[in-house]
Amino acid sequence: MFTRSAGIAGVVVLLSACGGPATSPLVLWWDTDEFWRPIGGIRTGMPLDSLEQFWIERDALRERAKVWDRCVPVGAGAKRCARETVTPPGRFDMVAAADGRVVYLAFAPATRDIGFDIALTRMQGAWIRKRGARLDAHGVSEENPYGVAEMRVGRWRAFNTFDGKRCENTDHPLPCPSLIQLVDWRDGRQYADTSVPR
Repeated sequence: MFTRSAGIAGVVVLLSACGGPATSPLVLWWDTDEFWRPIGGIRTGMPLDSLEQFWIERDALRERAKVWDRCVPVGAGAKRCARETVTPPGRFDMVAAADGRVVYLAFAPATRDIGFDIALTRMQGAWIRKRGARLDAHGVSEENPYGVAEMRVGRWRAFNTFDGKRCENTDHPLPCPSLIQLVDWRDGRQYADTSVPR
């Protein structure tokens, strides 16, 4: 969770330049190797067909299976697609630009299980170690688990939204996010939801 990282790392290196690599260093994944490094994963900047292949492999779908529950055009040739997920349970949302690049990813967990939060905290630990990473908790903390925390690496953004609810299945409940978003700020900022939950 960003807030735990903030307590450990404090304010990190200054924001890097707006250019940078064609894919985000902020990876959303649910698998790690024996050293807790990400295996596979999805990120903004990747091609839409690679994202679809990720879900085909992840959910053991047939090669030509329907990946999305729904897709709608959002203008300028872009499309927004969504699917319900099983492991972890929740709703996955993405926007692909007209050229097929993914510019926005979001995951809203259906449960507040501590196991998912632990995996997310490990993932975000890798994010904060990226060169040029900057964390702004925007006042979110374990004592105030309400608002939107932000991680930046160049043009790439990650947002964790907290609605005040705590993780379940643990003796020491920690704040659990209600929404995780990865955004290509140059091409996908209009899709980001940075509103504070009510």
